[in-house]
Amino acid sequence: YMIVLNAFKHKRDIIKMPLSWGGKKGFTTDNFVDAFQQMNFMNILKNSLIITCVSVFLIILFSSMAAYIFVRKAWKINQIIFMVISENNQGSVSVYFLIWQLCNLLR
Repeated sequence: YMIVLNAFKHKRDIIKMPLSWGGKKGFTTDNFVDAFQQMNFMNILKNSLIITCVSVFLIILFSSMAAYIFVRKAWKINQIIFMVISENNQGSVSVYFLIWQLCNLLR
């Protein structure tokens, strides 16, 4: 709340009246212009996009390879790993259910 209020104030108004809606000089966007120029925003955006694209590509690549093994190979451990992954994605893992499945698979 305070960050949003103070983002549109002059520096002196932030120090003198940090909780007020507006300063004596009114609202300003100069803080955003200064931050954009000092941060070299376009370079930071480019780096973030490169890291994001490479990460998404690698996640898709390795996830598809893991999915291929889950589908094509009939190993008992695949069923256990798949169950743990699917339970974690739903929010919670039932320990008793996992133990029961493990005992049934190992018979």
